[in-house]
Amino acid sequence: MIRNLFTASLLVLFFNHNSYSQKYTIEVKNNMNFNRKEIVALKAKDLIKEKNSLQIRNHNSGDYLQTQWIDYESDGVADELLFQADVPARSTVQYEIVFNDNIKIIENKEAAFARFVPERSDDFAWENDKVAFRVYGLKGQEEALRGVSGSTLSSGVDIWLKRVNYPVINKWYAEHVKSPGYYHTDHGEGYDPYHVGNSRGTGGTGVWINDSLQVSENFTDYKIIASGPLRTIFELTYKPWSDYK
Repeated sequence: MIRNLFTASLLVLFFNHNSYSQKYTIEVKNNMNFNRKEIVALKAKDLIKEKNSLQIRNHNSGDYLQTQWIDYESDGVADELLFQADVPARSTVQYEIVFNDNIKIIENKEAAFARFVPERSDDFAWENDKVAFRVYGLKGQEEALRGVSGSTLSSGVDIWLKRVNYPVINKWYAEHVKSPGYYHTDHGEGYDPYHVGNSRGTGGTGVWINDSLQVSENFTDYKIIASGPLRTIFELTYKPWSDYK
């Protein structure tokens, strides 16, 4: 019922449901010799009927955790429930799924975020609590072909270095509108020091054919499946390479 998305060393065990207390207990075990913070994903089909009264809390501290429902099919039906486990080195922590109509208010601490950015041509940007990225859209490509300053013709991935653990995308783009290039200067939260140019940047893909790197151009469409607070998921569409002149 539970799958670990990141590493086999973080073990998740599901105990029996206690029908009397309306509670499940989840045991998360960290076999490594360092502290771990990881997203745990639960299959939603057995939980969805109680979605509006479901919360997760730390068994030892009693603290309630932030959660996020993921609808991968965009059909209005949740597929997974996420929460973040915080487990010390070589330790085990128990979490409880509690069905309670007296919902505890959890402060929204957004760690993951993504959005389309029409105010800066047509970037698409995303971030977590450590770093941010962006890629460039079709309008930016057209501007680059016309020689517009600051535009980019590339499917490479740009990186923004962060000094803070809260989202910065909205703020930095808002300041860019008032002062173009704002995010290229460190104002205490980090900055964009990277120049993608015609490179693959920090994650763009390519195919080697006869010692020549064949790459796509800018993305042409996007779809946001989830945008935080714990996980952001999106799809970018690129024009088929065979169509390029």
